Amino acid sequence: MREIRAEMYGIMAECFREPSESFIEDVNEGILETEVSELLHSLNITVEGLGQVDLEAEYYNLFVNPQGQRLVPVESIYRPWTMSDEESILGKTKGYLMSDWAMHLMNVYEDMGIELPAEYQSKPDHLTLELEFMALLLQLGEEEVSKQFFRDHLDWLGDLFTDVKERYSLGPFYTYVFGVLEAFWRHEKDLIG
Repeated sequence: MREIRAEMYGIMAECFREPSESFIEDVNEGILETEVSELLHSLNITVEGLGQVDLEAEYYNLFVNPQGQRLVPVESIYRPWTMSDEESILGKTKGYLMSDWAMHLMNVYEDMGIELPAEYQSKPDHLTLELEFMALLLQLGEEEVSKQFFRDHLDWLGDLFTDVKERYSLGPFYTYVFGVLEAFWRHEKDLIG
């Protein structure tokens, strides 16, 4: 089951990157939906299917230049600025990049010899990186470390899901992706405790 979970985290991470031509083809040809359905079935998770999509337009409208508000799936945005109880200018306010959570992850990545891609230098706690890191931990057989990472760095996803439902208009692809990710996250939360 660890391998299935690792694969799910990897696929979900890919869904939040800027879509490549090959990824768009996989989505349009139903390859992604088939892979996800098989993995979810193995985990006894059911979600609605995915129809035809315009992935490039959806990605652009949600993450790059939407009419309205741009979604930034970054842990720091959804967490208090600092973990410390000490007084600080930003203190417990939310909505800023490079919080204590991001700094912690930068240290973790550095300790493991992981170099961040240029587009994530200011967002080491981007959802894509966190999902990829969880996949890596599971692939390495680091079950206890993965559980702690989930508790420390993926528990904010409940707030993201609520935010997405309340404030964003999603196209069919991201409706599907957020539905899959939320169902998988709830499964993981039950499994990890």
